[in-house]
Amino acid sequence: MKRFHSHRTKTEYIAEILIAALEGEQKTRIMYRVYTSYKQLKQILEELQQVELLMYNPYSKTYHTSNKGKRFLELYRELSKSGIYDK
Repeated sequence: MKRFHSHRTKTEYIAEILIAALEGEQKTRIMYRVYTSYKQLKQILEELQQVELLMYNPYSKTYHTSNKGKRFLELYRELSKSGIYDK
């Protein structure tokens, strides 16, 4: 899996973004919460919308984790706790 920084995988970035967007959040706030660049965030947000893990509300300009994204987080947490998922 491609690493964005030396300590986080793309899967970890995705999980962090989905967590940040659980209650609905604007792009800039997600960027600061996840500690990533605008360029990286923009790319991942587009990918997450394409696979329907994240939804965008153009009226409030906020991103929201979809039900599919919440299921991803559940599975991610289970794998992290079990020790199966290693960095």
